[in-house]
Amino acid sequence: MSNGTSYSDEEINLLAHGVMIVMMATTTADGITPVGLLKESSAVAGFLGKAQDKYANNLLVLLVIDGQNNIDKTLLENRSYDDMLAMVDDLAGMLRDDQDTPGYKQFLIEVAQETANAAGGGMFGSGVKVSPQEAEFIEYLRQRFGV
Repeated sequence: MSNGTSYSDEEINLLAHGVMIVMMATTTADGITPVGLLKESSAVAGFLGKAQDKYANNLLVLLVIDGQNNIDKTLLENRSYDDMLAMVDDLAGMLRDDQDTPGYKQFLIEVAQETANAAGGGMFGSGVKVSPQEAEFIEYLRQRFGV
């Protein structure tokens, strides 16, 4: 493709939505709280900055990070957790077997882990960081991505 990957520009735009889908699925796995959502969103934003260095040799991940400004942020409005799982399934179904895709899969798993570790239960989110429901979603993601 003209962007240097095996994906079209349109497909990369769809893959860029994976960050938001995975973050929100992780967040809603055990219920959304305003403070939790703020902490989790901030954690993912910070992770994206670090991921540029970590995935400097993965053009697909770099294009996905760069594409965050172009995603449709209304995509997940009024969506249930089951809807988000279906979106993860759709995302997994469009992935190719190429040199950059394993890194993209690992990148999204790390997005889920960063989200889950950002806020915990208890007073002001200071309790256990990864809930059983979040851990279950991360395992679901691993299974869907075959990693």
